[in-house]
Amino acid sequence: MIIQSFVFNRNQVNTYIVSDEITKETMIIDCGCTSQEEFNKIVSYVNENKLSLKYSFCTHLHFDHMFGINYIYDKYHIMTKACILDYDLLEWNKLCCVLMGLSNEEKELLSTEHIQWIEEPYEKLMIGDNVFSVIPTPGHSPGSISFHCESKKVIFCGDVLFKNGQGRTDFDGGDSSTLKYSIEYILNLDKDTLVLPGHYQPFRVKNRLPCNLATKK
Repeated sequence: MIIQSFVFNRNQVNTYIVSDEITKETMIIDCGCTSQEEFNKIVSYVNENKLSLKYSFCTHLHFDHMFGINYIYDKYHIMTKACILDYDLLEWNKLCCVLMGLSNEEKELLSTEHIQWIEEPYEKLMIGDNVFSVIPTPGHSPGSISFHCESKKVIFCGDVLFKNGQGRTDFDGGDSSTLKYSIEYILNLDKDTLVLPGHYQPFRVKNRLPCNLATKK
């Protein structure tokens, strides 16, 4: 498995490109591009490595994690999958656009016509021979999902937790008690599991710093 990350948009979202080195099957997680210039970095990487895009996912539907889904559809004709439990966040995103002073171009990127809804998050998907479990990890948002490849000891967790903090729960649909259980699930994985969050740097479960104060995104 090969993992390439890019950091996009004003909120510094980690966009991950996960590929199998033999079959070249690929998925994108949290495409946060807000410009063609940013998206061209993905296109160049895919082309240079002769990758075949199979899936696009959002770990959750806060606006900064879904900016690039229309770019993906326009280029690759692939819908981006997200959990239906985050549907109500689409209205909340509109309010955030106003409060944060997003440009009209950024607002237009939040169109939802190219989202494919996941009704039941418990599923498995294959990238080459790599099996990923799609796991509900709510709390930061109602429909937050994580992607765990047990054989490679890797989990993509969106904004559930970071090396020295955790996701915010003061956004619409957030719940601190629910987030606690999602964090415990991840921290109970194999201690060598690499955690790839939606912001900041990856870390191993065994290196996650104990803390009560959240570094929030």
